[in-house]
Amino acid sequence: MKQIMKKMRNVVAASAVAFMVLAGSDMVQGGTASLPTILLKPQQVQVLPGSTIQVEAFIANVQDIGTYQLSVIGKAANGKILPLSSMVVNKKHKTFLFGTDQVVEAIDQKGKRLAVVTFGQGVDVAVDDHRYLATFTFQVPKDATGTLEIVVDQGQETMLLHGSGEKMAYGVGQSASVQVIDGTKIRTIKQGRSTR
Repeated sequence: MKQIMKKMRNVVAASAVAFMVLAGSDMVQGGTASLPTILLKPQQVQVLPGSTIQVEAFIANVQDIGTYQLSVIGKAANGKILPLSSMVVNKKHKTFLFGTDQVVEAIDQKGKRLAVVTFGQGVDVAVDDHRYLATFTFQVPKDATGTLEIVVDQGQETMLLHGSGEKMAYGVGQSASVQVIDGTKIRTIKQGRSTR
């Protein structure tokens, strides 16, 4: 009986992930302080052209979250979209939202989104606590200059669900800004340094 129940939970969780990945969201987003907030933290503040940017997504101020689907967009200074190299959910991250609870994840590389469903109960996160959701890696074009902006896609590709499956409204923090620096200037400075 326990094995049958476990299989049923797996099917339900997998179905929920599939629903989220295939369905759109008619949620209303906002920036109100009382809403759950998705935050982006870049791992680099400066990058070279042709390199990569890693951005971690976190959530704060949420009650009874049991599922999330997330999409993040990178934009160059000229408005072009940055190529998304990879999306991962590091379940061993020390602040992973669902901790050690068993989860099902789905990564849709073509759709540039991922979804995670917990088998456990919904999780609460305090306003001043940041819990890890996922890591996104973007390719920096070789001709990139200026500031790159990474933002949460607030359209139908991002959604949060309560443990009961009901959608919840959410807000987003500031975009993650990363400055592209000129690699030739760095090499020139290094070559001109004193060896004293």
